[in-house]
Amino acid sequence: TVDLIEAHAKEARGYLEPGRNALTLADAWDVYSKHPERAMPATVSEQQSYKRTWDDFVAFVGNSLTQVSQITYDVARRYSEHLKELPQAELNIEKSSLRHTENGTVSCMVTLENRGEVPAVMLRLNLKAADGDQILPVIYSDNYFHLLPNEKRTIRIEWNRRDARDSQPVVEVSGYNVATEPIKY
Repeated sequence: TVDLIEAHAKEARGYLEPGRNALTLADAWDVYSKHPERAMPATVSEQQSYKRTWDDFVAFVGNSLTQVSQITYDVARRYSEHLKELPQAELNIEKSSLRHTENGTVSCMVTLENRGEVPAVMLRLNLKAADGDQILPVIYSDNYFHLLPNEKRTIRIEWNRRDARDSQPVVEVSGYNVATEPIKY
């Protein structure tokens, strides 16, 4: 996760307009939200979640940083540790049945809802076979995301039947402040 935060900071540095030497934290969200190569959230809720995460980061660093260029690996590490110290979130998890196609593709939907009072941070879904090893390759409609209190998100997971090694899949849900929970099919 530290690497992910640092990668986002590096990406943000690349959004500088030609001839501009620095991007302030105060201006960064506005520049990012208008940049044609930014990550495009699928829904307004996801875009708002991105913005709230940015605002939380800016609040965390306080007055110690003013420029995007000052976001270092150490800053990313400290923020990552801060997120891990949040109280436990309460997730409600619902699953759909497996859907099989003629070409061997299998898919399912997993809906996560944060019923707690704190954000559920860095949620990750991980598709595994019955032997505990990952099923790869796999496509997730979203992964490594946050859910604010009362926020809900449905994730589509898709893989090829032969990659599951003839076993029933398990979707493992984990996060910084949620208990790891296996969802068996």
